[in-house]
Amino acid sequence: MGPGTLELPTSRLSGGRSNQLSYEPKVIFDLRFSIYDLKSKILVTRVGKIPKKEDPEFQILIELLNDLSRTGTRVGCSLALLPSRNNPQELLRLFELTDAGGIGLCYDPASFFLSGNDPVEAFQQLQNRVITLRVRDALFDVDGESLEVPLGRGEIAWDELMVQLEQIGYRDWWTICRTQGS
Repeated sequence: MGPGTLELPTSRLSGGRSNQLSYEPKVIFDLRFSIYDLKSKILVTRVGKIPKKEDPEFQILIELLNDLSRTGTRVGCSLALLPSRNNPQELLRLFELTDAGGIGLCYDPASFFLSGNDPVEAFQQLQNRVITLRVRDALFDVDGESLEVPLGRGEIAWDELMVQLEQIGYRDWWTICRTQGS
């Protein structure tokens, strides 16, 4: 991530346990430490698959995001959610229900593509929430397996996305990131 941007390991919001949300004091303390002491301007974290609204974990997630957002707002740090297997509608619903402000999106077109969403359409729906950009490329091989590939060698329509980014006047960080391969 760019200067002033901190990306947390995937398990941070789960308290180290995959597929389980946590509102544990230690997790909150660790995140607040990251915000305060590292003086990050943007804190990037995954939320995992967003639970359904009627699921009790959904309310825990909303409370956790609002708490982190309030903390970040006090010190000039925005919380950027990195999508994972979430469609744009789920993310929009989450953004609508977080009332503390200061929460945006770390737009990662490869995440949308690999979860079966059109990255350009996802950007169009979420463009008002984009506060940082993660640049990756991906494709599905002949067996339907997902692969992250070098930028420009995948199926992400970067030419279309660059036009969209120009149209909204995006001038913030572009972080090239590989999570698979070499």
